[in-house]
Amino acid sequence: MNDALVQIVDAALARVDTNWINCKPGCSHCCIGPFVVTQRDLERLRRTGMPSGIVERAEEARERMRDHFPGDWATGIVAQSTDAFDETHKWLPCPVLDLETGACQLYEQRPLACRLHGPALRVDNAVVKHCRLNYTAATEEEIENARIEIELPPCNEPNELTYIAWAFKQP
Repeated sequence: MNDALVQIVDAALARVDTNWINCKPGCSHCCIGPFVVTQRDLERLRRTGMPSGIVERAEEARERMRDHFPGDWATGIVAQSTDAFDETHKWLPCPVLDLETGACQLYEQRPLACRLHGPALRVDNAVVKHCRLNYTAATEEEIENARIEIELPPCNEPNELTYIAWAFKQP
C-alpha cells in the first residue's frame, strides 16, 4: 500500500504547473524545523542505504528533542499536538538534509509530507497550504486554477505519527 500511495502522489505532482514553482535543488528552508511523518514513511526510509552522516545527525536531533517530547520518546510516536514543541525546535534541520548543498540525501524515498509540500494541492478535499516561495506573482484565482486534486485510497490500518529522526534509530 505504501508504494502505491507514493505512486498516486507522484503521478498527481507530475501534473503541477512548474511555472509557478520556485523550488529547486538547494532550496531547503522547508527542511528546517521538526515535522511529523507516518510510520509507513519511516519503514520506506529504513529500507534504504544510509548516506554518510544521517545516523549521527538523527541521533543528535533525537537528543535535542528529548525534553518535553510530546509522546513516547523511545519510539518517537507522537501522542499530542506538536505545535509548541515544533516551535521550540524550529531551527533543527532534518537529519537527511545535507547542510553543505541544501539537498535531501534520500530524495527518492522522502516522506509524503515532503512530497506534498510546495505546490498548491487539495488532498481528499482539504486544501494543503503551498510553500510561500511559490506562486509569488499569482492571484488567488490563479492559485486555485493551478491547484492539483489528489484523492488518496482509504487507509484501514493505524498509522501513528513520529519525527523523521526515529527512522534512523539504531537498535
